[in-house]
Amino acid sequence: AQDPETPPNVLLSVYDEGRQHISDPSVVHFATFLLIKGLMRRRSLKEIVPLLADVMPHKDNFSTSQLTIVVEAMTMLGRPDAAFHLMRQSLARTIKTSSGTAVPLIDTQMINSFMIGLLRIGRPDTVFYIWDTMPRIFGVEPSAVSFAIVLKAARVARKCEGTLQVALEDFGLRHILPSSVASSELER
Repeated sequence: AQDPETPPNVLLSVYDEGRQHISDPSVVHFATFLLIKGLMRRRSLKEIVPLLADVMPHKDNFSTSQLTIVVEAMTMLGRPDAAFHLMRQSLARTIKTSSGTAVPLIDTQMINSFMIGLLRIGRPDTVFYIWDTMPRIFGVEPSAVSFAIVLKAARVARKCEGTLQVALEDFGLRHILPSSVASSELER
C-alpha cells in the first residue's frame, strides 16, 4: 500500500485474496485500514466507500490512528459533516497507553488531518473555523503544523473570491485588510 507504483486494482485484488486466507478478524481489520490509507494516497476514493462500510460497525473500538484514517477518508469523500460528527461522538473516549495511562482518543494530529482534508476539498473557510474552535470543541491545542495548515488555507482562500475577507471579518481581523478591499469584498 505504501508503494505509489502499485495500482489500486492490484491493491484490491491482493486484499481480497488475503481476506480469503486469513481467519483472524483483527488482522483483516488492520489490513482494511492499510488499504484505505493506500487508496487515499492514490486518490482512488470510490473504492474506499465499501471499505468504510466494513469498518464503521467497529467505530467504538477505533484507535486514534484508525479514527484519523476514517475521518480523513470521509472528508476526502465529501462528507466532512459525517467526519466531524464522528469525532464529536468520540470525544469522551480514551485509550490506554503502554504505560497504562488513559489519554483522549482525539489528538491534535487527528484534527490536523481533518483540516488538511478540508483544504483538499476546497473548504478553507472551515479550516479557519476548526483552527479557531479546536481547544473548545475538541479539547486539544493547535500545534505548529496546525498553524502551517491555517497559513496554507489563507493562501488558498486568497485565490477564492471573498472567502479570506469574510473569514478575517468573522475573526475580528478586518483591520489588516485595506479598507477599500475589505468593504468591496464584504459587500459581495
